[in-house]
Amino acid sequence: MDAQELIERYNQGETNFQKVDLSGQNLAKLNLSRINLKEADLTGTNFLDCSLVQANLKEANISDGVIEGDLNEINLIQAKLINSKIKDSNLGRVIN
Repeated sequence: MDAQELIERYNQGETNFQKVDLSGQNLAKLNLSRINLKEADLTGTNFLDCSLVQANLKEANISDGVIEGDLNEINLIQAKLINSKIKDSNLGRVIN
């Protein structure tokens, strides 16, 4: 799936993107609150300046990705964060 398809489907109210492959996509400056990306391949994905409030990234592969923004109540249980950059973010109540 590419970023444009994700954005279109999310804007239509869909939030369940479990096991989707979004590797290398640019998702910067988006509000993706409450999105379900459980077990998704997010390798190298850019979440710069994103809102991921209450997002489910459980068991997602976010290796080599960039995450920056509002991560309040994000679920990162067993997420792979190898070489990922998480900076300048609100990490209030992160589930890990």
